[in-house]
Parts: sequence; C-alpha cells; structure tokens
Amino acid sequence: MKVGIAEELDFPDEHFDIVAGIDILHHVDVEKSLRECLRVLKPGGMALIKEPIDAPLFDRIRNTRAVRSFVPNDPDFDTYITADERKLDRQELALMKEIFPNVEYTYFRVFTRFAQFGRLSERLNWIDRLLNYRDFLPRIDSGLIRFFPPSRRLAGEVIVALRK
Repeated sequence: MKVGIAEELDFPDEHFDIVAGIDILHHVDVEKSLRECLRVLKPGGMALIKEPIDAPLFDRIRNTRAVRSFVPNDPDFDTYITADERKLDRQELALMKEIFPNVEYTYFRVFTRFAQFGRLSERLNWIDRLLNYRDFLPRIDSGLIRFFPPSRRLAGEVIVALRK
C-alpha cells in the first residue's frame, strides 16, 4: 500500500487497469485529481469513484438550524465528518465528462438518506421493524431513479465509471 497526494500521484503514465476511489474527490482538487487518474490509467482502463453529491433541495433543508440541532453535521471523528467536508456539485460531475472520454453515472441515496434516522430508531425498535429501512428504502430509491430519471437530482451519492 502506498499513501500519496491525489493531485500528484507517484506512479508512471498508463500504469493501472483500474483505479478506485471512495469518498476522496470531495476533499481534494477535483480537476487535478481526475487528470492524474486519467494519466495513470492504461488505454481502456477504468476508474470507479463513489462520492457524495450536492442535492440542493435536501441539502438546503439538511443545513437548516432546526435539522442540524437534531442531526449535527459538524466535524466529528465518530461520524467521519472532516473540516474540509463538502459534496461534489453538478459542475464537477460535468467536468468528469470533459476529462474522460466515456463516463457513466449511477445515482443513489434519495430516500436512504433518511436511514440515518434509523440510528435513532435503534433505540425505538418498533420504528425499525415498521420501516425495515435497510431493505425497503434502497429498493424505493432504485425504482424511483430507474422509472423517473429526473429524481437523480435528489440523489445524495453517485458512483461514476470513468473509462479512458
């Protein structure tokens, strides 16, 4: 294993068949990191990246004082929220298409974002049994996004497949 800087990878050109990243880009310079990813991928190589994305409707509500008092999103080691925490925006998702020749997006986490309230329901077991959020909400998300594509704008996360 090697630790490094996403914007300045210490690998030769066209070195990898696959690059994977989970919740990294929203902490770094997105354009520089994507260009480095493209550089180190072999022709035909693929990068798979999962990132939180900005969903303006939900995030405006999420960041209100009332909701934050109920479910804080301040930097906290236990919740993996860092001081530089942010979400990728639509311009950064579009930038991926400018840098990579072939991009596919898989959006998710529309209703499953409410699963965090399941942590509260662990104390209130009847809510957990009633909602069974671990199984029910992901199926609702998947169907909603598949059958009503504009609902992608409500998604909180995306998996991006970038092909060189």
